[in-house]
Amino acid sequence: MVDDYFQLSTPFELKVFSAMVNSGLSSINAMLTADIDMKDENNFLPIGYNVDADNAKATDADKVTYNGVFDGRGHHISNLVIDKSNSVGVGLFGTITAPAEIKNLVLDSNCFIKGYDRVGLIGRSNNAGMVKLDCLGNEGSVEAVYQAPAGIMGNANNGSLANIANCYSAGSIKSGNGKNAAQICGWLGSAGAQI
Repeated sequence: MVDDYFQLSTPFELKVFSAMVNSGLSSINAMLTADIDMKDENNFLPIGYNVDADNAKATDADKVTYNGVFDGRGHHISNLVIDKSNSVGVGLFGTITAPAEIKNLVLDSNCFIKGYDRVGLIGRSNNAGMVKLDCLGNEGSVEAVYQAPAGIMGNANNGSLANIANCYSAGSIKSGNGKNAAQICGWLGSAGAQI
């Protein structure tokens, strides 16, 4: 650890970080120190994800969230595959809450993320307060069996104030019912979000 940031450079370290957050250490910080290729990893568990309930519904997802700082430092993650077709809030990050800050990271075009509802590089944000998303890119494919898939964040819920800057999405976005699908964010609510 350097300056209160876990240093992540391998798939194993990324998985351990996810497990730490999902076990209740919701506010720990991390930075990538290298590009990470997830090609030999099967179905990564999102950071901020209720493993016990498999995020079967939004109230399950609300019980395990991430609110730290994750700085990709300009690095790429490739070959990330997440397939959680029955889950709400699916992505590299499942559910984030204020004051979470996710920045300086790109998912390469060979990444694929699939969930039931609220899917993206970040599945969803929830609860009052601001989350900051800055300098993020998603070149991979995102699919929601039901709705709210987006390249950056599927959905900002329940007064969550999303501040999204300098982000892009270039991959395929697919929504089962055709609703709330977008390249950046599927649904931003009415709390005063900014892109």
